[in-house]
Amino acid sequence: MTITTEELWQELHTSLRAFIARRVAPEDVDDVFQDVFVRIHRGLATLAQRERVQAWVYQITRNTISDYYRTRARPVDVGAEAALINLIAEEPDDSEGDAAVVRGELATCLEPLLKQLPNAYREAVILADFRGEAQRTVAERLGLSVPGAKSRVQRGRALLRHLLQACCELEIDHRGSVVDFQARSATCCQAGDAREPPAPVS
Repeated sequence: MTITTEELWQELHTSLRAFIARRVAPEDVDDVFQDVFVRIHRGLATLAQRERVQAWVYQITRNTISDYYRTRARPVDVGAEAALINLIAEEPDDSEGDAAVVRGELATCLEPLLKQLPNAYREAVILADFRGEAQRTVAERLGLSVPGAKSRVQRGRALLRHLLQACCELEIDHRGSVVDFQARSATCCQAGDAREPPAPVS
């Protein structure tokens, strides 16, 4: 039994639009949503098993969102993904599959959250995680001992992780990969968010 684009629209458009809205800028939701359904319509004839249609639709949606991030004027910095892996210790450094797409989407939250850190911690995290500097180099740049620099990086990571977890509810699979996330508010990952950062972790 075949399924039509209209049937999929009736069945999935509300949940699918909400799924997209949690992952892209509000002003781009309608464009991405429309692109998803164009791709669904074009590819529907290739779908062999009706029972797999929902998984297929969400895979198309993830691919469309991934393309959205690749073509943005400010793409996700490689350093942001590396920093995200450091914040989520169980996250394996894989580069393919849905986990990598979700990680790329989630990494876009880090820059506005990073701006909420106190200057000393922000600078330490940028050097160590976003730029990949060695601890000794971080220490030299910050005028600290190596243990002091390591401590500051760890505290900065803890603050940033706290902000990330307050902003986004993460779904972790049995391997420790982030497989999905949901922003707790529409603006928590935007640079304009003016929430006070938490107190430094001792």
